[in-house]
Amino acid sequence: MNKFTKQQIEIMRKAYGTLKTMNPTSPTYKKFIKFLEKLPKDQLKQLAAANIKFVSMLAKNRIKGESVNEGPGRELPPQKYVVYTGFGSKRKIVKHGLSHKDALKLHNRIEKSGKYDDYGMDNHRDWNDKNGKQIKESVNEAPGSVPRDILKQLDSELNKASDIIIKITDKYKKEGDIEGMVKAWMRGLHLRLRKGGIKI
Repeated sequence: MNKFTKQQIEIMRKAYGTLKTMNPTSPTYKKFIKFLEKLPKDQLKQLAAANIKFVSMLAKNRIKGESVNEGPGRELPPQKYVVYTGFGSKRKIVKHGLSHKDALKLHNRIEKSGKYDDYGMDNHRDWNDKNGKQIKESVNEAPGSVPRDILKQLDSELNKASDIIIKITDKYKKEGDIEGMVKAWMRGLHLRLRKGGIKI
């Protein structure tokens, strides 16, 4: 198959350059992934080097880790991915050991939060090549575990809520014995949390 023309590359660059995120669960994304999987390696290399938003990253991932169309029995093992925030020496890992789909979901979540100016995702091999801090391939984190920065934010917000509860109980305990009321409220909170899927 012939390589992409300059015009075709430019059309893709303009089309994808306006996108803010890519939803890995959307039919459009899945259709595009199938398109990439059918491409021979030379065309994937062409896309990887073309600096097209999202497209080049996905093409590069397929060259280095995911299934590359090189003939029967030549499918490569899936790569693990790292999602990070910050730039240069200030770069910090949010989470690693992710599948491409999970890494893209987390990347999009960080982008939507608007909290970081610099962020991105990479496979482990490229991360180790670019950064001094190496990632081991054996990852102890459980699949689906919550990123550390999200847990830190949750902890902060729960502590704020606890402070409010303490202030309320301090205000009313002067009026008499309120322990029974507080215990009943706690039982109600536990029930509501369980109904919401939080096991205590």
